[in-house]
Amino acid sequence: MHSRFLTSAPDSQSGQRKTTNWLMKNNYLITTGLSSFPFIPFPTGNSIDRSERKRFSWLLCLLFTCQTLISLGQTGTTVAGGHGAGGNADQLSNPTGVYVTANGVVYVADYDNHRVQRWDVGATSGVTVAGGNGSGVSGTQLNHPFGIFVDGSGAVYIADAGNHRIQKWAAGATSGVTVAGGNGSGVMGTQLSSPTGIYVAGDGSFYVADFLNNRVQKFPPNSTSATPGQTVAGGHGEGSAPNQLRHPEGVVVDESNGAVYVADTYNNRVQKWAAGAGSGETVAGAIPSGTDDSHLSTAFALYRDSNGDIYIADGYNHRIQKWASGATSGVTVAGGHGVGGNADQLNTPEGVFLDDNKRIYVADHANHRIQRFGSCLSPIATLSNSGTITCTNTSVLLTAGGGSAGNIYTFSNGASQIGGSTGNTATVTQGGSYSVTVTNTANGCTSTTVTQVASNTVAPNVSLSNTGPITDNNQTVTLTAGGGDTYVFSTSATQQNAPSGNTATTTNPGLYSVTATTTSNGCSTSTSTLVTGAVSQSACRNGVAVIKLVASGNPVKYEWYRNNINSARLTENPAQVRGTSTSSLTLVNQQVTATYYVRVTDADGSAIVYGPFKMTVNLNCNVYARVGTEEVELKISLLGNPISGDQLRATIVGAADKALTVQLMDLSGKPVYQQQWSRADSEQQIEWNLGSQTSGVYIMQAVTDANGSGPAQRHSLKVVKP
Repeated sequence: MHSRFLTSAPDSQSGQRKTTNWLMKNNYLITTGLSSFPFIPFPTGNSIDRSERKRFSWLLCLLFTCQTLISLGQTGTTVAGGHGAGGNADQLSNPTGVYVTANGVVYVADYDNHRVQRWDVGATSGVTVAGGNGSGVSGTQLNHPFGIFVDGSGAVYIADAGNHRIQKWAAGATSGVTVAGGNGSGVMGTQLSSPTGIYVAGDGSFYVADFLNNRVQKFPPNSTSATPGQTVAGGHGEGSAPNQLRHPEGVVVDESNGAVYVADTYNNRVQKWAAGAGSGETVAGAIPSGTDDSHLSTAFALYRDSNGDIYIADGYNHRIQKWASGATSGVTVAGGHGVGGNADQLNTPEGVFLDDNKRIYVADHANHRIQRFGSCLSPIATLSNSGTITCTNTSVLLTAGGGSAGNIYTFSNGASQIGGSTGNTATVTQGGSYSVTVTNTANGCTSTTVTQVASNTVAPNVSLSNTGPITDNNQTVTLTAGGGDTYVFSTSATQQNAPSGNTATTTNPGLYSVTATTTSNGCSTSTSTLVTGAVSQSACRNGVAVIKLVASGNPVKYEWYRNNINSARLTENPAQVRGTSTSSLTLVNQQVTATYYVRVTDADGSAIVYGPFKMTVNLNCNVYARVGTEEVELKISLLGNPISGDQLRATIVGAADKALTVQLMDLSGKPVYQQQWSRADSEQQIEWNLGSQTSGVYIMQAVTDANGSGPAQRHSLKVVKP
């Protein structure tokens, strides 16, 4: 029996709870098509339970020849319960709500067993997924669950009528959480009074048929017991006016426009409340109750299909009525053969649901069973996948089966179907759950199944360090990588034990990288490290060498020192040392071996000392280059000295194919003119205008860098300007 009809203690004679708040305050006038009868007193008070009310109603029908003109429903199949009232796994006791998932699993609000049962396809017994621990108020208990709804995650929302709350049980959970009500019976926004119907919208908001408060409440997503609901239908007291409801038990919502459809149970009608409307319009049934196709007798529950047709659990007419959108009368699609327990009969149906094949499931309350009406030769859908998404296997093939030639396959979003709607394969590029619905084009019946595509695209967490900086004391640096199974280093580094070896060596400063790969999924990540320092140099006596420093950070200042960091800082002397404030120190006309250090100041004010770097002078080589078998000395030949007028004309020989730098300096060593060639001719011509220079003696110097054709050379001579 419904908790809202009950007192706090069971009737000792019937074992059922007593009804309250359902009898009319006045007597009924019973009328047939032929005559009117005197007032017949209808029982009042708390002494009449639901079964007595049903017997009384049917007695009146027998006495006064109630007539029914209906299109009788078809034969049903029991898919849950049907073994008498009881608490065993194969039994139900006065079920009130039913919900069917896309794969045919049936969920039942097992009212008097205070539990929700799940019956898998073809199962002969159910599994308790909520409650089942006796009537109570704890998180593991329910008290006369009435309506149920299962969301896309498998969570079950339960109208826990006797506890005046909505409970949400996550899939696999052992207890529920209160998402609405639970603050005692009452009319406040955070209260409910015997809620019976529940509908969960796609955005997570949900609607509650608040039975004794004669209203429908809407709650936002992620609600708790402290969240107040918004009244979207009724709420103006019990009554039959357009803005009133009388103990509503069912609710569904047209999510395309927000319209709320309410099973206005004891007004024997279905009311449609447009979004934001202050009153409803009747779309099925009428006041008073009746047995013909245009009337209902206690509309306990409803279901609205994709066409807008409404299916109504017409409780005391023991039938399911289908009202097409806009119709003024209904058609019987289940039951309608009188009250009873045969396959073509129902006994006070209180819940109705349609599956994807338009089969009707009925909570056949007093027969303690769930009946399914309608049949469909559905294909047995299968769906497999070709493997795991990885960095090297970026696409997985889904293959559906179970259909015949010409059948239609509809894959879920994210899958790219191959071959159009009749193609049974699709590709996916991301892991997740994918489904396919196979439609039998001969009869329109469908079957849906899912497959899980695994994904492993986790990239390795690569690291790379080095043992630098490079100095004369640390001429070979080791790079060490981590985080992968195989490694590829920069081409300028020498890897050890490739490809799995995680170390490499180098003798040159610079930026080095490594790409680490995980062999299980082919995913790679790259990183880099900066090897700092400089390579020690060597040159022939009187030759030229360059020490090039690679420093970290954001250098803004370079200070070079010879032999000791505490010695005097080097300053520019073009005849001996250049670049003393840069990262490249050029050593000219070297005579002895020496070591060098450099202090580097960063933009943040910090300083690092790099070194030592050795400049080794090779006393066994000269500064001459060879052309064929004939030595050619680097030489400057002036065309007139003193120069004629203001024009200095000179020819440089002995620098062929070498980098050549020619300078004109005053006697203090200050450069006046400078010209450079990356590759000089065998006779390199120079012509400078010295008109802006004062008369006097100047030094002209030519310097070449060492290369494969010979060592570095230098030649100087005096130039007189009149």
